[in-house]
Amino acid sequence: MRNKIPWLKAILIFTIGFVFIGVTYCFFARPLYEVSGTVTIIRPSLPPIAADTPEPRNRWVWIRDGLSFKEILLQDNIFSDFIDESETLQKRYKKFALKYSMLKSDDLKVNFIHHVKKEINLMYTGGDSNTFIFTVRDSNPIFAKELVNMLISNLQKMFEDMLYARNEEYLQVLERKMKSLELQNNNAGSDGLSATLVSHQLASLEDAYGKLSVENILQNVQSKKLVKIISHPNIPLFAVWPRWDLVLLFSTTLGVFSGSLFHNLRSGEREE
Repeated sequence: MRNKIPWLKAILIFTIGFVFIGVTYCFFARPLYEVSGTVTIIRPSLPPIAADTPEPRNRWVWIRDGLSFKEILLQDNIFSDFIDESETLQKRYKKFALKYSMLKSDDLKVNFIHHVKKEINLMYTGGDSNTFIFTVRDSNPIFAKELVNMLISNLQKMFEDMLYARNEEYLQVLERKMKSLELQNNNAGSDGLSATLVSHQLASLEDAYGKLSVENILQNVQSKKLVKIISHPNIPLFAVWPRWDLVLLFSTTLGVFSGSLFHNLRSGEREE
């Protein structure tokens, strides 16, 4: 019976041991910092001016566009441009290249981009406004902030391009139709009925073209107020990992469980 370890003593020994391991891990683990930024794009409230024009104000079209933004923002070619723009990314890419020097240049860049994208979490909520929440976790908070700022800037540019691309494309369609009708009008000759019909169609197209041009101007004015940065990314004061409370709680629980298990096993062996 002298060699039998008391239950409380076994638990105490294992708990102290596992807590020591947990504390050691917290001291030497690589700290991770979390940087977030939130952007909201409000759905345009302008009433449709020109008939039969693209309708980005439709709620479901708006949500569809937001989902498209989410997919495009994480495309590899976007991050390839980021590498060219950011000195921090270029330095990290060089370190990555040294570590995996056996890879070809194309494969190296693709693997590096996928490595960076793993650190990014993008949440999207659609509705009357499209809200994007960018979160980056990294050991370098300056890099994390820079990456969030890049994503926000790229989102703003994509939105502006989308807002005007539809109307610009439709304006070109109207111009082609107007030129075609002008040719028909010139070739109508003595056919008064045909000339009158073409003239009415041409006037209708010219009216639609003028109204759509006005709508473009109004959208340009309103678009400055549609993109709102709800929370700017900032460098955090404290790391989100390692979490001392979680690590110590897990270590203590594991120590108590291991000590109890060890005591029960040893007691069973001695009874036999």
